[in-house]
Amino acid sequence: MRLWMENGQNIKDVIVKWNGGEDSLVIPAKFKTGLDSIDVLIPGLEEKSYSFDIHTIDNFGNRSLTYTQFGSTYGATYQASLQNRRVKAASLTDVVGKVEWYAPAENMVFTEVKFVNLRGTDTTVRFPASDFSVDIEIPADAEFQFRSLYIPEAEAIDTFATAWSTDKVPDYFTFDRSNWEVIAVSDEKVSDGGGKTTLIDGDLSTYWHSNGRPTRPSRTGPSLI
Repeated sequence: MRLWMENGQNIKDVIVKWNGGEDSLVIPAKFKTGLDSIDVLIPGLEEKSYSFDIHTIDNFGNRSLTYTQFGSTYGATYQASLQNRRVKAASLTDVVGKVEWYAPAENMVFTEVKFVNLRGTDTTVRFPASDFSVDIEIPADAEFQFRSLYIPEAEAIDTFATAWSTDKVPDYFTFDRSNWEVIAVSDEKVSDGGGKTTLIDGDLSTYWHSNGRPTRPSRTGPSLI
């Protein structure tokens, strides 16, 4: 619990009550001049929502009005409800491995991936849940583990993690085509399955073919990549 006070230098104690006043906590306070705050941990709370009644006592024994604030505690029940992020695809090129992800669940803040890298070192990579892919230096046909981390509310002090799940990259790699270019082909039309760039797009549903009915022999021939 974080308690804020404006010009509370004369406040001696902050009294917090909950469960209808059956439970309470007296917090010695030393506020500075101006806007100041104190952080207090309340141990042993059952996992549920609470209403807290708060008032102060100053150095002269005066009691303030009661202020009610609401809060929740999170624990095993919340953690059991969390889902790990789903892997969309895992691929491997001659340069690096890549893991792609589906959209994160609500309140997910990070995803972690754990693996043994190409140098044989145990490695853990953490990245924001807003990222939809991560590059990892991993050998072919190797397993990796992953888990998701959640913060239930913006002001929550604990981060909750799912159990580790396991997946693996393929036992083969494809060449990185990011710097490849199709320089020339013997024939290119709109009807030729999408044009010459489809030769290197990695999509088996697109294609290029040469002129099937050439008017001159010179119009048929290979492509140059």
